[in-house]
Amino acid sequence: MNPAGKTDSSKQSLVRVNPEDKEVLKHLSSVEGESMAAIIHKALQAYKRHKFFSDLNLAYERLRSGQEPWDNEQKERSFWDVIDDQSSTLLQTEDVGE
Repeated sequence: MNPAGKTDSSKQSLVRVNPEDKEVLKHLSSVEGESMAAIIHKALQAYKRHKFFSDLNLAYERLRSGQEPWDNEQKERSFWDVIDDQSSTLLQTEDVGE
């Protein structure tokens, strides 16, 4: 998509959609004042974000369901918290010495 929200016609592909979806697409295009290609692009980006966070949530649920993996995760978080605290303390000490 170019900065004006238009697609380069030399890089377009033909995609078949069922008639009901085409009507919805035409309606959204009209209401939004955007091309059907722009509507499809936005829908795909939203779906991609939704899928990413759904998969992330599922992975987190799996992690929480096993006690040993969750304990390991908590230990690693504690380790990084200590490292972060040490870094903050070091930075504060350096600021005082200036």
